[in-house]
Amino acid sequence: MDVTPPADVAVAPAASPDTASASGTNGTGSGTGPGTGGGVGAGSGPGVGNDSGPGRGGDAAYITQPDPRTVLLPADCYKGRYIVRFWVEADGSVSRVMVEPPPKSGGCRREVQDKMMGYQFHPARTRDGRAVAAVYQVQLTR
Repeated sequence: MDVTPPADVAVAPAASPDTASASGTNGTGSGTGPGTGGGVGAGSGPGVGNDSGPGRGGDAAYITQPDPRTVLLPADCYKGRYIVRFWVEADGSVSRVMVEPPPKSGGCRREVQDKMMGYQFHPARTRDGRAVAAVYQVQLTR
């Protein structure tokens, strides 16, 4: 397939190494165009690494889950089956609770939230015994 430019478009001839400069001497003179600067780089820098280090990456399966200190009881106002997610801090306190599906009544939502926020947990722990924050999920039925 032969591609030719439209007749009204000017096409500049390709420059040969002999005619590349404006002054007529090879490699000297000022050129025109949008480019600035010049140089060649080696392609290396201070950010080189090999993806290794202490520990084993992955899904954090070596972290034990938080454990409730007492039996988790559903709120009296909410009937049915629902899932509760607790955001448990490293000290075992609950910082956030999410209930799915949420109770329809605003009063019941507050009661469920207050009751669930009051629970205490044994925190999640790393393999070396350090307490860490984690999410604990449980299904409750009433």
